[in-house]
Amino acid sequence: MLIVFIFAVSPMPIDIIGLAAGNLRLPAWKFFLPCWPGKTIKYIVLAYVGYWGWKAFIKSESLRTSLLVAAITGLTVVVLLVLALVFENLLRRAINTSH
Repeated sequence: MLIVFIFAVSPMPIDIIGLAAGNLRLPAWKFFLPCWPGKTIKYIVLAYVGYWGWKAFIKSESLRTSLLVAAITGLTVVVLLVLALVFENLLRRAINTSH
């Protein structure tokens, strides 16, 4: 259940764990119980980070600060997309080697 929580609170794809839990016939409540607080924490943190980033972007009087906030936001999106692609490729390789 700790792994489900870690995947739910991190940017890693929870679908991988959901597929594994379903394959292992894990009861739904044992999957959703740690998933719910993990996702709640994740989205609250993302909301605050978005709020603070937007607030800094709007209130900044210098172009340099605005560009820095935009660059950090863009870099974060790119890193999350790369992580998702890496985990998807790892999952596909694991599935292909098991068959």
